[in-house]
Amino acid sequence: QWDLNITGYWRYLDGVTETGVNQADFPSFSWFDLAGIWQATETLSLRVGLNNVFDKEPPLSSDTGAGFGSGNTFPGVYDARGRYWFMGVSVTL
Repeated sequence: QWDLNITGYWRYLDGVTETGVNQADFPSFSWFDLAGIWQATETLSLRVGLNNVFDKEPPLSSDTGAGFGSGNTFPGVYDARGRYWFMGVSVTL
């Protein structure tokens, strides 16, 4: 028997009217993530996932500022890393 859980996530961020010098507007954004956990044994589980499945790039603006923004976007708000995989193993003793 396969003890497998597969999950899909939809991350949504509503559009924003930015009030900086350039009056940049940011559209609404959606990211899609996938993850799976396989309980291989009673004591061993394996996790794997893919975030930002479609590799959606964040909006860019010259009004990000030095404190909150970085690289012409807002990495604390938008997914600036692009698509990335993750995996992990858990062992219960």
